[in-house]
Amino acid sequence: MKILDWLNDLLWPDKSCPLCGRDIDVGCWVGDIRLCGYCTPAAEQICCPECAAFYQPGEVHSCYPLGLLVVAFAPYGGIVRQRLRDLKYHGQADAAEVLGCLAAAAWQESGNSADVIVPVPLFAARAAGRGYNQSELLAGTVGRQLGLPVLGQALVRVRDTLAQYDLGKAARQRNAAGAFAPGPDIGGVSGRRVLLLDDIITTGATMQSCAGVLRECGAAEVYGLAVAGKRLDFDA
Repeated sequence: MKILDWLNDLLWPDKSCPLCGRDIDVGCWVGDIRLCGYCTPAAEQICCPECAAFYQPGEVHSCYPLGLLVVAFAPYGGIVRQRLRDLKYHGQADAAEVLGCLAAAAWQESGNSADVIVPVPLFAARAAGRGYNQSELLAGTVGRQLGLPVLGQALVRVRDTLAQYDLGKAARQRNAAGAFAPGPDIGGVSGRRVLLLDDIITTGATMQSCAGVLRECGAAEVYGLAVAGKRLDFDA
């Protein structure tokens, strides 16, 4: 028996897919997580490292570079969208474990390296209402998987913003501009390669705004990581 099969039997003895809950018949391994055949296609598309758009092998892709290397596990749709919404809006904080493991596996597969993880902050009132910052929960899982420290207060959100999913590209950029500032942990980014973690990258406006603050505060490099990126049919 393969060691990964043994671990899968130990962690998920009911043989159910940790992402969707279906029985696993055929599927694939993503890091140390085995997905079922239904969820496998989400892991098989290619993520553009310039803009986090997903496309199929051989498909023509027009890119809108974000100015930092970005990695995501899968496009925002289907079961990935459902599980992210469970995490963000339905109080299912435990979803951060499997989603964070999948994001960590995507980062490892990319072959890149970082020194610290910084989660994108949530406005204090929103975090209080939700009970947690989903990006911080994801960062905790990714940090454990990659063996990296998490600087949970390197950035703070100083201005509440509108929900990005209702906005176009230009409006998202205006919405995110000036929304972030250095926090108590910001000294930990100086001279280090920072992995900036969010749940979703769409236009990348939030990533760009956060990365600008981190660079101004001495980060040697800033990379972006998310569970989901944008679909090719995303209206930018």
